[in-house]
Amino acid sequence: MRGRAPRGVSNTRGGRTPSYRSSGVRKSNKYTTLELIEDLFSEIQKLSEKLAIIFPERLDGYKLTFLSRLWGFSDSYIAMLLYRFRKNPNKKIADEKLDQLEKIIKEKYGEKASECQKIINNHRSSELALPDFIGLLCIELGHISGDIELTYTEGSEILGFLVDDIVMRITNDNKEWYNPDYKFSFEKIDDMISNLDILFREEAENCFKLIKKYKDLNPDLKEYSLESYNVKNPHYFKEILSGQILKAYLFGFMCADGYIIKKSTSIGLELNVKDKAVLYKFANAIELDLDKCKIAERAIRHIYKGEPNIYYQARLRFGCKPMKSDLINIEFSSSKADRKNIPQPIKDLIEQAKLEDPELWFKTKAGLTALAWLLGFYDGDGSYMGQSGWNSGIIYSANEQFLREIKELFEIKHDVKTKTEPGSVVSVFDKYCLSKGYYYLGLDKELFIRMLNSYKGSLERKRPPQEGGRNANNLHNNKKYKIAYFTYLS
Repeated sequence: MRGRAPRGVSNTRGGRTPSYRSSGVRKSNKYTTLELIEDLFSEIQKLSEKLAIIFPERLDGYKLTFLSRLWGFSDSYIAMLLYRFRKNPNKKIADEKLDQLEKIIKEKYGEKASECQKIINNHRSSELALPDFIGLLCIELGHISGDIELTYTEGSEILGFLVDDIVMRITNDNKEWYNPDYKFSFEKIDDMISNLDILFREEAENCFKLIKKYKDLNPDLKEYSLESYNVKNPHYFKEILSGQILKAYLFGFMCADGYIIKKSTSIGLELNVKDKAVLYKFANAIELDLDKCKIAERAIRHIYKGEPNIYYQARLRFGCKPMKSDLINIEFSSSKADRKNIPQPIKDLIEQAKLEDPELWFKTKAGLTALAWLLGFYDGDGSYMGQSGWNSGIIYSANEQFLREIKELFEIKHDVKTKTEPGSVVSVFDKYCLSKGYYYLGLDKELFIRMLNSYKGSLERKRPPQEGGRNANNLHNNKKYKIAYFTYLS
């Protein structure tokens, strides 16, 4: 059973939130979390056409009473018409009443009412029997009216958090975690803005204004949900030394899928839920208390080519000021487009390896550590191309210079190539924008094998399939490559 939207006065789970409007007055200098939730639900509910695409089943929620009231009659009017039809299957609504309904719908919904007018005309010309007429009209009004309440379930998927849990925390004084002054963190607000933008684009403008108002009137908001860092090893990334394979791998993954928030102490990693194991490796390495800072999973809905899609994401986000400072000091950059250079510690490792053994630098401890960094980056922003016959890996970046540095440092024979030209118009979740450019670099097969061998705990799905594995593919047709690969991994 789906929970209902924030309206009314009930405090029960799945019920309705208290309305500030019941007091008759809202203080202009105060805007509570409950008020924001209620106002957001009200605005999102108006976006009925988009909601019908995302949640097609919600159209069943347009009730006969809604149509009765719209028409100007009592709640039971449509039910009575259908009852009379069952008694007399030739029953048809009088033309003057259809004219009245057509006028009301046209005045209220304007251009959106065109399909409703067709349905009315089809009943007028006896092409639609009364029950079919009512059914189709309710579905269409469900599309355009905004009268179907947004449920807690729908709202939670859209906003990215369990709305009913927050409402209960604010309103239910019987719970130990009761907090009538609960406020969102900037972390949660960022999620809301991102989700609303992906799903509704410019149609969510009023929602963005409400969120801005909330931030302006609540200057004491925390940066993240648990504003005290729970990291026992906060200086894990202070330096990357020869032999620190796991650390180099995780730093490479950070360079692909990690970020730091400039105006806070927040650090985060976001990736496909199927790769969640990396987040556990990361949390264990830095000794993060996962009881206080959990690895979150969420479903991100978006519209792609006019169709609703869903992407499942796993995320680890925490605050740690000393770790953020250390990451900046070793030249970590959150912006993929602005990441022009390989971090200096990785360059130093390669230099050290080549001083030890110019020919076989990749077999030295320093060389393997640098290759582990490349492997982490590949797991985050790369793909295995076994089924294409390439039988190697490709890495991607929004910055051409960054890939050119990788090519030079790791002595890669292939050239950096352009996947998307800068200035090209591209579609991102059905929104057209100008690309800053996107580039890729194919890894030499020998380097690819060495890289994979540097750390055996990397993502299995981005490795060539092992002998007898369930994902056997073209690699097994390349005897020389197969022997080399399994020799390096043995």
